[in-house]
Amino acid sequence: MEEEIPTGLYLLRMIPKQSLHRKFPKIKFYRFFLAAIVRLLMGYLFLTNTFLVVVQAEEVLDIFYDVLALQFLQQLDDISFALAKIDVFGKHLKIASTRKYFRVEFNRVPFGLRKMTSLFLKGLYFLNLAGMLAGLIMVTTNQVTGRYHCDSITVAFGDDIWDDAMVVTDSGEVKSQVLLFSYFNGVYRRGKTTQDGRPVYIEQNKFDSGPFQSTIPAEIRYCASERAWVFSHRNIRKSAKSTGDSCQWLLKSHETTEFNLLQVPSDWIVWKGTLDPRGTFSTMCNRCNEETDCNYHGQCVEGSCACDGEEWFGVRCQHKKPCKRIVGREGAQWILGIVDENTIYRSYDLPLYVYDSGLNSTTAIRQNVTSEDMIALMFSGSRWFGTVQKGKKNETNEYWIEYSREFHSFWDRAYSELTRFVSDPTTKSSPIAVDFYEIGERGYQVIMILKTIFEIISASNRSNLFAHVFSRFHLSTVHLVSFFHYPTLKDLDISFAMIHTT
Repeated sequence: MEEEIPTGLYLLRMIPKQSLHRKFPKIKFYRFFLAAIVRLLMGYLFLTNTFLVVVQAEEVLDIFYDVLALQFLQQLDDISFALAKIDVFGKHLKIASTRKYFRVEFNRVPFGLRKMTSLFLKGLYFLNLAGMLAGLIMVTTNQVTGRYHCDSITVAFGDDIWDDAMVVTDSGEVKSQVLLFSYFNGVYRRGKTTQDGRPVYIEQNKFDSGPFQSTIPAEIRYCASERAWVFSHRNIRKSAKSTGDSCQWLLKSHETTEFNLLQVPSDWIVWKGTLDPRGTFSTMCNRCNEETDCNYHGQCVEGSCACDGEEWFGVRCQHKKPCKRIVGREGAQWILGIVDENTIYRSYDLPLYVYDSGLNSTTAIRQNVTSEDMIALMFSGSRWFGTVQKGKKNETNEYWIEYSREFHSFWDRAYSELTRFVSDPTTKSSPIAVDFYEIGERGYQVIMILKTIFEIISASNRSNLFAHVFSRFHLSTVHLVSFFHYPTLKDLDISFAMIHTT
């Protein structure tokens, strides 16, 4: 393996300056010294490359192949010399490589100096070994603690829905609830602990991407028993009989030994009461390395994007400055929710709008909205929700800041308890030019009656009319999100198209 370091050190030890001048007066000692130093540098470069190969390899076989390649490169000069001696590179090189050479014995250095040199060389060997071991220990420790992994990631789930998710309440009772996986979109940060040598990513709040205080967050971790990365929540189970172990997954990757979550393919298996291999799961590291990572809308400063002025915002400066006032098709005006001059209210990293004036009286009566209610337009992970909070109009700013930090579309049952209208799925930064749908009365009985009528009438020529009526009430069930893809929804004349005003 490595022979350049011991050879270089041996030459420096055994050939003193006086002996070299006595045997070869025309040879300058500094040239000999420089040649020995170059040998040492080559040896240390080889050890450095070997060290990097060991710490970066994922499999033992990778280390074997890489070290073998390094050894081959280091021996290229010896191989070339041997080939030149057998006339592979031409007659001139053959003559040069087969010239007679001689061996010379140099006088040994004095015992005292030789002893000091010997101690120095032994100490240098020990320092080489100690340096390699210290480097390996440091890298191994950092790997175990997850220091080389991304500290913060943005996670986006697909539009998958589980109609009967098993949720454990605070009292320990298991209840069924509709789970829209995009409710768990947002920022996840690396926790202080690891599992199976890999980091654990913990869900952050939807206001300022800080930690939840009372809301229990979801987690993304590696599960050795599944040999896969999994998404899980300790209070959501596959069935009422299952236990809340750490691998009680809701989504999982295909089998992998990958240590870096960002390198795991995005085609995950999702649990929706049954296994569905068509789930999607995407991640992006929130650490920037260059201006491109900030979409050219800001500067990368110490791994974070500092967005340009007030024109852009977001982890990657990907969102344009929000409009301060927007107007709906019926004339209702909405204003941007502002905490202070430097901060706006956000939900899932997008701005929150508060109702100001102009709501149609018929709509207000139909939705049972009064002047004491807080009406807000907020993002829920994949859709915009128009929410009504009864009697909350005059709450303080401190109340809404605390509420925003703990708000979660799933745990606050945003759709079933608060929402009065919803948008189509969207990735836009604002609700402008997004279609909205009003939610009517909720319940299963109305749907079953209309479904029966629809089935009876469907054979007649008037089926299209009843299909239109049915589709409108179909949108009104407690499982509204399950029916967003119903083909006649676009025909409803209750879309809430936003227009830009300021």
